[in-house]
Amino acid sequence: MRNTRIEALLPKARFGPKARFGSTFGVRLKRLGRDRDGTSALEFAFVLPILVFLLTGMIDAGHIFFMQNNMLNATREAARNLAVGQLDKDAAEQQVKDRMAQYTTATFTVVATLPNPLIPTETDLTINTSVPLADVVLIDVVGLGQNFFQGGTLRSQITMRQER
Repeated sequence: MRNTRIEALLPKARFGPKARFGSTFGVRLKRLGRDRDGTSALEFAFVLPILVFLLTGMIDAGHIFFMQNNMLNATREAARNLAVGQLDKDAAEQQVKDRMAQYTTATFTVVATLPNPLIPTETDLTINTSVPLADVVLIDVVGLGQNFFQGGTLRSQITMRQER
């Protein structure tokens, strides 16, 4: 004896030339095309690496400019002390290195050039300070440490007239 009530609730299977195999796959595919769950997460996954790249680049560039500014101020201060006779050449070079040691462990090259006392028209002294850029960069994701500024070196040069 057949139970027609139960059979009415069950989906009818089609056999023969009108059978549609995979019709549930097509329905699921259409439903998936309309489903928007996870779209924002996927877009965020695409945008996140670009945002991280830009953020680390801004941090690197900001730190480089911070170091350049501090290096320029330390060199200017040492040149002023050397120009007025408060420091000798070696002490002025050491003053720049000590001042920059507050900000980084990088090795700075400092060269002070005094005017020749035998040439009366030569009165300018110069202090050159440099450091490899790769030693200054915090996070070198963007590649700023390679050859971005003047061949990969931060430089500052101060020239002042020596007071006699």
